[in-house]
This record gives sequence, C-alpha cells and structure tokens, in this order.
Amino acid sequence: MSRWSGGYFDPEDTHIEEIVERFDHLAEKLAPPPSKPNASKPTT
Repeated sequence: MSRWSGGYFDPEDTHIEEIVERFDHLAEKLAPPPSKPNASKPTT
C-alpha cells in the first residue's frame, strides 16, 4: 500500500463538485479559439 505524504486526505470525501468546476475552467482555458465564419459567396 502507498503512503500518503500530503495533507489530510479522506478518500470517502471526494468534493466532486469542486473537481468538475476545476476541469470546466481548465477546458475553457485550453479550448481552441472559435473559428471565424466563412464569407458566403453571392449567388448569380
């Protein structure tokens, strides 16, 4: 078994909401910029 060397850790208390919020923030930071729409060609 591994030994935990950080601060207090409770494997039963995951704080899943905080994890999801952090992933959402990270995804927003790393997302590619929105692409520019293509100019439509005039129909003749």
